Amino acid sequence: MAVVLMAKFKALSLSKLKVLFLSIFLGFFLVGCGGAQTPEITIQPKSKVATAGTESTLQVTASVSDGGVLFYQWYSNTKNSTEGGTAIEGANTDVLTFTAPSEGFAYYYVVITNIDANASSYASVTSDVAVITVVDYPVYEVSFYDKDLKLLNVETVRGGETINPSEVQWGSWYPLNSNVAVSGELNINSDTLLFAVANVKGISSRAELEAINSDLDGRYVLESNVDLGGSAWTPIGTENKPFTGRLSGKARKITGLTVNTSDNYAGLFGYVKGGHIIAVRVDVHSNGIEGGDYVGGIAGYVNLGTITAVTVSGGDIKGKSYVGAIAGAVRVGTITATTSSNNIEATGNRVGGVTGDISIGTITATYTRGDIKSSSGEYVGGIAGYSDLSTITATFGIGEVTGKKYVGGAVGYLRYGSVVASYLHGKVNGDDKVGKVVGDKKLGIVLFGFTDGLSWFS
Repeated sequence: MAVVLMAKFKALSLSKLKVLFLSIFLGFFLVGCGGAQTPEITIQPKSKVATAGTESTLQVTASVSDGGVLFYQWYSNTKNSTEGGTAIEGANTDVLTFTAPSEGFAYYYVVITNIDANASSYASVTSDVAVITVVDYPVYEVSFYDKDLKLLNVETVRGGETINPSEVQWGSWYPLNSNVAVSGELNINSDTLLFAVANVKGISSRAELEAINSDLDGRYVLESNVDLGGSAWTPIGTENKPFTGRLSGKARKITGLTVNTSDNYAGLFGYVKGGHIIAVRVDVHSNGIEGGDYVGGIAGYVNLGTITAVTVSGGDIKGKSYVGAIAGAVRVGTITATTSSNNIEATGNRVGGVTGDISIGTITATYTRGDIKSSSGEYVGGIAGYSDLSTITATFGIGEVTGKKYVGGAVGYLRYGSVVASYLHGKVNGDDKVGKVVGDKKLGIVLFGFTDGLSWFS
């Protein structure tokens, strides 16, 4: 029977496995005195015109007030309907990036599910269908943001047209890199046109990304994908001069990230204090990220900050102590809706698939893939090595977790916190204080955690 079951598992795709295990949690593990709140969609995906063969995006905004976690699944369809669509693998954030077909129409919609560990059920809502009209001439999107990088509106305009900004969007237009408002008519001839009602800076090159260090409190948007080329990167922000601003990636990519240093605070960002990093996809170069203490794919250290809807993939992430795929350590911070697929390796203590250490923070709705190893260290976990007064909810991991002492499938050591609905497909290895979910704990709460102890497969 076991052989037959493993054969069936191997026949499933990774996305189907995630759906399967999520369904198990939803069907058997959610308890409480009432049902989850149905999400409210405040901004629907917007129908648009797109040039054949070009990349474009759709965005949805939804919320709940019951403290639940929102999961997104986008679908494509061959007709203007929310019935009979096909789930798009990896399309699990509030932003969908797609390539327009060669002709005709395309149809997309999203199902948003609220998962509340305190409720007896989960609740879903389906968006309107966004109809993509494919044309053979260039069209461009004009996106508008407020000073906090909240997307206000998106207008699609035919290339080569001359338009009057005041007739298309209220108020004055400010190009993202300027405080000077646009006056008169504007010729639409750029691939991506981004404007704001305040000074929000656009980033489309390595030099512009590096320039964040000259204004660490600024507001930034990725205008396009940025390739760092695999050459050495100096992390943004230091302990003395941390990043306190806001970066919105709009689900665009930063590729070729390489950090090779013996210094502390290594990652795309070194030290974040009160800053916000949203919807950025980071691909680590095969050279990897390597530093001293506090090493992470997004940030080495996060204090009073948030990391939301980010993806880290590619090369290995290595350090001494406080090492994680997303952040090396988190203090009074939040990590939500993240995905990572990196091997994590440390020579010291406090190592995790998401973060090495979290204190008075939250980790929610994360997916990790890769081995996590500190063969001579303590506090090693599939999600967090050490969790203090923190909440970890709805996590899924694939890989082996290896340490010396205080080793767990989710958390190495849990102190005055909680782990709810955590699953690891893999093995947990250690010499002392080893647990399938938590290695050891002090007055911590563990609900619905599970590690299958099986060797994971690619």
